[in-house]
Amino acid sequence: MKLIMENWRSAVEKWKEEGNEDKYGLGDKYQGTNIQPESVQILMPPIAYPFRGRLITVASWKGPTGRAETFAFYSSTGDTTSGMSFSRGWWLPFMGLGKDGWLIKLREKYPHPSSILGQVAQAIGKKYPPEVIQSEYMKQNKEHYDVLRDIRRKAKQSGRPTGTSEIRKQIQDEFIPILNKQLENYGAFNYQIGDCLKKCHSDKRSNDHKECNTECYEMFGHSEWKSVGSSWI
Repeated sequence: MKLIMENWRSAVEKWKEEGNEDKYGLGDKYQGTNIQPESVQILMPPIAYPFRGRLITVASWKGPTGRAETFAFYSSTGDTTSGMSFSRGWWLPFMGLGKDGWLIKLREKYPHPSSILGQVAQAIGKKYPPEVIQSEYMKQNKEHYDVLRDIRRKAKQSGRPTGTSEIRKQIQDEFIPILNKQLENYGAFNYQIGDCLKKCHSDKRSNDHKECNTECYEMFGHSEWKSVGSSWI
């Protein structure tokens, strides 16, 4: 865990040196934003995203004002962003699953360690370090494979053989609304941002997502972000 946090801080400092301070929300704005680490609680026991190698949870904590806050987090696999393989096992904030199953990630995917969400992520990491994430994911995913085999067996018996990839998608499609409903119950689901970003990127057909990020987050931003400020990330 200590090595992971050192890697995290090193990566953030590297981005800062490369001139990404505004992009990644660094600087002095985190002064006075310490949360109460002992107040961090896991509201939703980590759930395995079927066949995706991730755990998903919801945490609550008391911020600088003493008010209780909640947010959803997922465990990073470290394989979706080039050069960030060492982020495997980090807990990162997100806002739910899009209709096609993709994670609705924050504008700044990796929160600064000194930010509010960064501190909460570290507290979750102490409760669920990488080795525990791996063990828990494997245990839960075994159940998903048991379901997969059962569906495949029944399909074969009925004369409608179904491929493994099709069954995986079926299980994931059923998982998405169930998970989002749970996140919604905790006030930790924002599908509007995800749908807005997807449409904006498609319409603009550009790799520069800055305009889309600004447009969608200003339109559907997390209400608590706006009241607390950018120190959240």
